[in-house]
Amino acid sequence: MEKQIDKESISKRDIILNESFRLFLKKGYAAVSFSDLVEATGISRGNMFHHFKNKEDIFNHAVDRFVFEFLTNDATDFLEFTSSTPLKDFIDNRVENIGRRMKSFFIMTKGTVSPANFMSFILYEVFYKLTYY
Repeated sequence: MEKQIDKESISKRDIILNESFRLFLKKGYAAVSFSDLVEATGISRGNMFHHFKNKEDIFNHAVDRFVFEFLTNDATDFLEFTSSTPLKDFIDNRVENIGRRMKSFFIMTKGTVSPANFMSFILYEVFYKLTYY
């Protein structure tokens, strides 16, 4: 059973990041307007500007929080591997961890975002960073 999130118990900043991330994944960065973000979050435009400079700032913070956290290896993801560890064990461990992360991602987005959309989002972010930074 999916755990219900009480919006009163999390900060407005977290709500903005969570809902914006879902919206960016569904529609793509270019198709999301600031008005869309206001509507999705239920947070006023002024309050959104209190927390973030603009749509790009929200996007960058959402990527930092969700994408890079998702992609970053966690020390708990690894078994103790040595040079004598069979390659199959190493690969099995990595595949299991990727599967676990994808399942967490699917739960986090309430099943509304496909793995293909997520990968498109990551590729867009990489392209965006390479082009504009």
